[in-house]
Amino acid sequence: MWARDFPKDAQRGDVSAFAYPEITFGKKIFRLVPATRIHNQQNLLIQPVSFPPKPKVMYQLDFSGNLKQLWILSEDEVKALGPAPKQ
Repeated sequence: MWARDFPKDAQRGDVSAFAYPEITFGKKIFRLVPATRIHNQQNLLIQPVSFPPKPKVMYQLDFSGNLKQLWILSEDEVKALGPAPKQ
């Protein structure tokens, strides 16, 4: 099985709402910036318009607290990583 390596500071989250440029994990709201990179399950970059509804993700924040990178997880990755912490 192919597995992705995520940065050490990446966090696990479940998207509860997405309305560009904001994304919500539980009760926490984060902002996507123009440089935010969104990776799909095949690790290809996608545009915000292609974002699926309520995916399980790994995400990385920049120094300002905005979303730097976002990885949409496959079912196998979700099983391997376990549930997201309560937000």
